[in-house]
Amino acid sequence: MCRHLAYLGAPLSLDALLLRGGHSLERQSWAPREMEGALLNADGFGVGFFAPHRDEPSRYRSVLPLWGDETFAELAPGVLARAAIANARSATPGLGGGLVNTPPYVGAGWVFSHNGLIEGFREVERAVRDALSDDAWKLVRGTTDSECLFALFADACRESAPAEALVRSFATLARLAPERRALLSVVATDGTQVLAVTHALHGNPPSLYRACRDDVVRVASEPLDDDAWEPLKPGVVHVLRPGRVEEVAT
Repeated sequence: MCRHLAYLGAPLSLDALLLRGGHSLERQSWAPREMEGALLNADGFGVGFFAPHRDEPSRYRSVLPLWGDETFAELAPGVLARAAIANARSATPGLGGGLVNTPPYVGAGWVFSHNGLIEGFREVERAVRDALSDDAWKLVRGTTDSECLFALFADACRESAPAEALVRSFATLARLAPERRALLSVVATDGTQVLAVTHALHGNPPSLYRACRDDVVRVASEPLDDDAWEPLKPGVVHVLRPGRVEEVAT
C-alpha cells in the first residue's frame, strides 16, 4: 500500500504540494493514519506534474523515502505545477523495487498512480500483459501490478472517455483475475482534469478523500490539512475539475 495525492489548480510549488502542511504527503510517508498492511511508505516516491505553459508532463522519482531526499527538498520550492500526481511508495513484496517500479507512471499524456494491490499478481501477470495492445505493452517497463493497471487504462483510453476507460480497465482485471482480491485506489491527470476512484474486488476499498473548491481540486489518501475534506464514494470514478464534479459508476 502507498499514500498518494492529486492536485489541479493555480500553479503551486512542489514544496507546498508534497512537503508542507499539517499532514503532508511527506508526513504520511512515515506517519500514516489510515494505511493497512504496512507501517511506512519508505520504498521511494515520485511526482509527475504539468508545469505552467507546458502540455506534456514532467516527472521526478527517487528510490529514497520522501523524508530523506535532500535533492528534492532543495529543488521543490522552485518548481511549479498546475496539475500533479504524487506517490509515496510502500512496495508490495515480490513485485520489485528500483526506480523503474517507482510511481507515478507517465504515458499517453497521463500521469497515473495506484494505491493498493492485486493479490497473487505474478500468477495472472501473463494474462494481463497479453491483453494489452502493442502500444500499451510498451508502457510497461517494470514489474508491478500498478504499471500493468496503468497500461490497461491507457489502452482503454483509445476507444473510451477517460472515466469509462478506467471502468473498463477494472472490468478487464476482474475478468482476467477472477476471485482475486484487488484494492484499487487510483488518481490520474492529463493536466485538464483529475480522475479519482477507490474500489475493491473481494475486499475493502482504500481510503481516499477530496477537498474541492471553485478554483482547486485536491485528492489524497488521507486529509492533508484541516480543510473540508470528504471521503470519496467507493466504486465511483470521480471526474474532477475546479468547480465541477462528474461521477461514473464502476
